[in-house]
Amino acid sequence: MPPPSIIKIRVRTDRNGIVTQLVSTGHAPLESQAFSPACAAVSSALRSFARLVIETSGIELCGHAAHAGSLELKFGKTSKEVRPWLRGACDLLLRELNDAASEADGLIEIEQTVEKQG
Repeated sequence: MPPPSIIKIRVRTDRNGIVTQLVSTGHAPLESQAFSPACAAVSSALRSFARLVIETSGIELCGHAAHAGSLELKFGKTSKEVRPWLRGACDLLLRELNDAASEADGLIEIEQTVEKQG
């Protein structure tokens, strides 16, 4: 029997906790033919975060979703004025993802790294 599918999320933040890069890949197995709570939680959190950030002035963001179950976001320059707001949005995203992972019986893996000061 193959191992269960897993959603893998890699998040890189700066030393202030602001996300600079995020990559999410994979699917969690369906509990029924129509619904996977783990996938729904991750998809909703990531989609809402990306849309909110895209609609906010002063943040450079590029990203793509090459196929179902994949999302990559990379942040560029962020204006000084919007950084406190972005920090709050990032805190909320990371809380949502960690809460989902804690309730998903190992179906969501999150790897978070902090960029070294350069």
